[in-house]
Amino acid sequence: MSRKVVDFLQFVEVTNDIGVNIVIDNHGLSTLNSDKSVNLLTQTMLTIGASFASMELKQTMERMNSGEKST
Repeated sequence: MSRKVVDFLQFVEVTNDIGVNIVIDNHGLSTLNSDKSVNLLTQTMLTIGASFASMELKQTMERMNSGEKST
């Protein structure tokens, strides 16, 4: 969905605010509980996942840039 943690979290917050539940079926996750309250466990897991995606992007960019410098 996004490689920037802030963008991703803003997207999830907007969908939560308007009552849209994001369901990740293969992991059994949903962003809202049945009473439409925020599912804090899912939010935490999504935040961690987005952080890892961001870290991976930064590492990939660093590797690409270091390869350009050595040639």
